[in-house]
Amino acid sequence: SQLSVCLILRDQRFIRKQLKLSKNYDSKFERKKLFNNLTSLLVPEMGVPEGRLIKYISSSMNANLSQCLYHNTKDTVFSLLDEHSCTSSQIPSKEEFVLDGHDQREVWTVAFSNSGNYLASSGTDGSVIVWSVYTGEMHRKSMIKGTESSEKNEIFLPAIQIVWNSDDSHLLLACEDPSVRCLKMTKAREMSLYIYNEHTDAVNTVGWLNDDGKFLSGSCDKRIFLWSSKGQVLATWGGEVISHITVHPEGSMFTAIAAGDALIRFRVGKEDGKDALTEITQIGKGSIRYPEAMTYIHQISKSDCLLLQASGNSDNLALIDSNGAVLKYFEGLVQERFQVRACVGGRDDRFVSAGGFDGKVKIWNRSQSNALEELVGHSSTVNCVSWSKSDIYKLASCSDDGTVRIWTALCCNKGV
Repeated sequence: SQLSVCLILRDQRFIRKQLKLSKNYDSKFERKKLFNNLTSLLVPEMGVPEGRLIKYISSSMNANLSQCLYHNTKDTVFSLLDEHSCTSSQIPSKEEFVLDGHDQREVWTVAFSNSGNYLASSGTDGSVIVWSVYTGEMHRKSMIKGTESSEKNEIFLPAIQIVWNSDDSHLLLACEDPSVRCLKMTKAREMSLYIYNEHTDAVNTVGWLNDDGKFLSGSCDKRIFLWSSKGQVLATWGGEVISHITVHPEGSMFTAIAAGDALIRFRVGKEDGKDALTEITQIGKGSIRYPEAMTYIHQISKSDCLLLQASGNSDNLALIDSNGAVLKYFEGLVQERFQVRACVGGRDDRFVSAGGFDGKVKIWNRSQSNALEELVGHSSTVNCVSWSKSDIYKLASCSDDGTVRIWTALCCNKGV
């Protein structure tokens, strides 16, 4: 009877009274101790491994959710009593804002801030605009090449890539000239421009590390630079033209596209007390076969998989593993030789999105080859898309039609 009391009852005061135990008696601890002692007396075939029930419930729930193609919800509690099923209203499909501030010139790149409160864009008008996502207010900064005093001789530079740092205080810009540009944002959303000149050919790509404001740049001069927060070159790697860099979520590793047909993984660390870029692995030339050159790569969070994009109009968007093996092609992306940038987003980065030469924005579930949704609104090539990291229902796109568009999920109108 005492054993039954220890195993079943939860009220410590009642247990102490019934068993005449001291006030220091901890029933929870003793119950666990007793259970472990009894388990040790059983032969292994008769015992149930600890946590087995939770494991099976979790496995069943994950299997249920994985079959939901539109699973994109902020809810964290689900029931096994019902078959879980989301609808297309959970992913971006409704045009929320049309932002027109680039003088009807082509807009090449767009990027949500990490907080989701701001959206940066740049185009052939030579400006970078930071938009307030919820008010449409804009802050503009012109990118000018050269030092000519006459405005007639100024050459405006569109950014081809914009990357926010972790606290949204700085933006890195790659502008297809030999300079790395950095915009510092003030609390008043004013922008100060810093220009770093070390490369000798066009800078194609930039990326922040999660280490004291350090950042990377890759260039047509066949070099990668590691920079300090003050714009000093800390380390250099050389060998191939670098077209794109993706920094891994933990911030100490990155993968680069080299010469358009090879992927190189690097570690950022120390060698003999100095900063160093160490080549870890290389997926050799020709091991990933595309009809055209690789142009874009993105490391998917909480996964060993990468999203890889290539030029050309077939087999141009794929999910690959860490060894470069193609796991899946995403079908239907219409593009030609010019670069358009895809993205991942939504809950747990479950979705892939990309624009194309047909002016449409497509959304795929990472587990499916066929697109779930086509967003129609742009009248010309969609050059870049960005999915908000903080709001799983928001997606932005920019186009040669001169506009930036923000899309939202229909469920947001229902208070979900």
